[in-house]
Amino acid sequence: MVGGAVLVLEGRSASAGGYQFNASVYDEMKPSIVRVSCSERSATGFLWSSPDTAVTAWHAVAGCGNVIVYFEAERVSRQATVVRVLRRADLALLKITNPPVGRVLVAETAPASLTEPLSVLGYPLQIPSMTNTPLQLRYGGKTLRNIVPESVAQALSGGSPSLDLEIDFIEGHLLPGNSGAPIFNQQRRVVAIADGGLENGAAAVSWGIPVKFLTQLASSTESANGQEAAGARQMHVLFAAESEVKNLGEITCSGLTLTKLRTTSFPQLAKSVDSPLGLYQLVQFFQVNPSNFNFDVYQHLPSGATFVVPEGAQLRPDGRGDCVASASTGHIDLHLQVGVLGSVAEAQSKAQAFELAWAGGNARGWMADPQWSNWVPYYRFDGLVVQRRAYTHVSDVYPSFMDQYGFETVAIRRNVFIGLSTRYRWTPEFSQQLNACRMMPTAPACGEAVRFFANWVKSVLSVQLTTFPVG
Repeated sequence: MVGGAVLVLEGRSASAGGYQFNASVYDEMKPSIVRVSCSERSATGFLWSSPDTAVTAWHAVAGCGNVIVYFEAERVSRQATVVRVLRRADLALLKITNPPVGRVLVAETAPASLTEPLSVLGYPLQIPSMTNTPLQLRYGGKTLRNIVPESVAQALSGGSPSLDLEIDFIEGHLLPGNSGAPIFNQQRRVVAIADGGLENGAAAVSWGIPVKFLTQLASSTESANGQEAAGARQMHVLFAAESEVKNLGEITCSGLTLTKLRTTSFPQLAKSVDSPLGLYQLVQFFQVNPSNFNFDVYQHLPSGATFVVPEGAQLRPDGRGDCVASASTGHIDLHLQVGVLGSVAEAQSKAQAFELAWAGGNARGWMADPQWSNWVPYYRFDGLVVQRRAYTHVSDVYPSFMDQYGFETVAIRRNVFIGLSTRYRWTPEFSQQLNACRMMPTAPACGEAVRFFANWVKSVLSVQLTTFPVG
């Protein structure tokens, strides 16, 4: 390999999970937080104003005739009714029937600073018990219009929440199911309501609704009735919160846990790629329509690092503890690595070691392909640094024959490193068969060649789609 991956980084020493409050803070908050269920949706809410009222996200209960709230601390469920809504802020107020005695949460009156540690406590991924995610506020966009892509803005236009709504931009990531949960400080005061279940492909944009909108919710006269199914479907498409995303299994890679969240289509994933031009160029190069391609999405939940692999790819640990998968009778393989780092130098070393590992431990014969290699890393506003490259390998046996080819993504945000690569290996005979089958793909002997090409395209796109969520 030529040069190896070089990520020019400004590392941060904070842990991948962020700042954690003492357990006593979460213990005190827990009785005031409820799981909100509606049809197949599951979100979060919290007691506010009185013990028989709870706040949640409007998109979590829109169009539902039967809302159930579950008090984990008391292990009881109760019926609830939507009594007030504030659509532009995506908030709903629930009236709970015969609730257990509970303590209402108090709103923070002073604005949170960018350096203040915050946390959200709720029910992500449809898990049965609540869990927390450390957060901070981020400098930047003050409205939804400022932080979502134009394609998403068009879908949200005229709906709930309003594109011009003042929001709190979140550093960290709100997991699906956290919608409606309280975002609070160490003093147990609510500073915002989690609303950022917006699924924008493999990655998500996270935001909260400022707590000041609770006063407007309490005095709102908007009707909670008459919601058409179309509105509910729009929310289902825009928000990954509540129905499809759940913990579908876990695997340990490089000593860290990755959670399988969902299987989804290429058009949905393509919305959040950090290099749209590069993705477009690959699709054009392969001359395929990937609309019907599906992919499995895995995430390292503490950092949000999001890996995309072809649907059904069976990840398994290799001898080093990294994760690998293979396709097309071994002609194609994928190599996945993730790590929490202690320094910038360690990040550079990690990237170079990752390249050497997926290349089989020997750099001899490998050359960078300038057509698909980014020599300068891409820097995103939230601290993401990503570099994508491609390499070709010259056969040791046939000096003029390119017997291997690989694509890779290496990226880091804060102190978490991710790498995903795919590589094919073939013989001159298989190469000749592929060339023949490109001319006559329906020939009886071309089944394996056709499968190889489809699997190769999916694997390359997976590498391009792997990233960190915005925030």
